[in-house]
Amino acid sequence: MGAGQSGDQLAVAVISHVIQSHGPELIAMRKQMSDAAKKNNDPKFCTRKQFQQAEVAVTVDDSDKEIFDRLFTLFDKTGAGTVMWREFLCGLAPLTKGSVAERLLLAFELYDTANTGTLDMTEIKMTFRALNQTAAAMGDPLLSLDQMSELVETVFESVGEQLLEGEGAKTKLRYAGAISEFVDHPIMESYLAQGK
Repeated sequence: MGAGQSGDQLAVAVISHVIQSHGPELIAMRKQMSDAAKKNNDPKFCTRKQFQQAEVAVTVDDSDKEIFDRLFTLFDKTGAGTVMWREFLCGLAPLTKGSVAERLLLAFELYDTANTGTLDMTEIKMTFRALNQTAAAMGDPLLSLDQMSELVETVFESVGEQLLEGEGAKTKLRYAGAISEFVDHPIMESYLAQGK
């Protein structure tokens, strides 16, 4: 069990009980950060100042700002005051209130900046890496890269054709219809059982 756990729950679940921000605020922040990042040399990145401006624009609660700011620091891999904003926002999803399925759906929605309802295998793996980074910051257990790959690849293989779009490496998953496939996967069940 991770050092940040309290009782029989993962630390991210415990923190979610004090976070005031919900999915709609994070979705609104996605728009703010996307627009801000387009002004940067590399639109994949957002500065701390741009993130703080997004928080103000969507009226994030002051108590949440402190937690989000600490996570920003942990997602800032180079110490340059920048984060890959899509991954960072995905990393905030497990801190919101809701079931595991609701939080996972929110993480996918945050990564899906085009609002297509679909993500390819690489994008879903990146979403799980962001969730893992938040778990690490909270002292919770982590999924290994092999476990993440197996989880995502087996879900892509097991869902029906109605949930897939495209072919080959560009195949995209209609993620809302596959949430239970992820949550009920033996790898996820084993991971979530570590917090009990």
